[in-house]
Amino acid sequence: MATPKFDRILQEFSRRIGDRLVSAFTPGGGVYPEGTSLAAVDAIAYVNKALHSFHGDIWMQQAGSKEGFINVFPELASAPRSITFTGGVYTIANPNLDFLTIYSAYLSGIPIAPVRIAKEEDLPILLADKYPLHGPTADKPILCPAGNKLYIFPSAITTVQCQFILQPLDPTTGAFLTQNGSYDSPYYDNRNSQIATIAEQHYWAEKEPKP
Repeated sequence: MATPKFDRILQEFSRRIGDRLVSAFTPGGGVYPEGTSLAAVDAIAYVNKALHSFHGDIWMQQAGSKEGFINVFPELASAPRSITFTGGVYTIANPNLDFLTIYSAYLSGIPIAPVRIAKEEDLPILLADKYPLHGPTADKPILCPAGNKLYIFPSAITTVQCQFILQPLDPTTGAFLTQNGSYDSPYYDNRNSQIATIAEQHYWAEKEPKP
């Protein structure tokens, strides 16, 4: 599989640190020719670190505001994914292991019924059926994320269309992205230079002698 955005970030990162990068990216092959200062596995690790630093810094800047985060990174709001609940619970699994949190949800049908999103701290009162006002009903359900699980109330509901906020991870394994793997950087192409700059900053920071 091709990873053109990841490749472009690697190439720019390489130029920024003065390394020599081969022009061709081959499946399973090394990115850097023998004798250069940075091995392929290390270059890829710096790019992954940059992908996640970029993500984490904006999440912190937005103080965990989902709307604020998506205003900055609209590309990290997934297309709706059909999620099947068993006994009112869905445990995050393949192919959704790039999940950070739930952004929006709805029940399919005509008309489409929006699903309210509760905070994680509301889970105990939802489980105890003690929701204070406007509790969940079949036509006005409530979804509550908690850890690596999603809970739907009423629990008889089995399928919800969910839009997630994503992380730069392989959605099938939850692992870091790989050059020439099956999944590319989820960011827009116009972020590539900024990500390469962050990778370069990490590289030089780690090269500095420690006191």
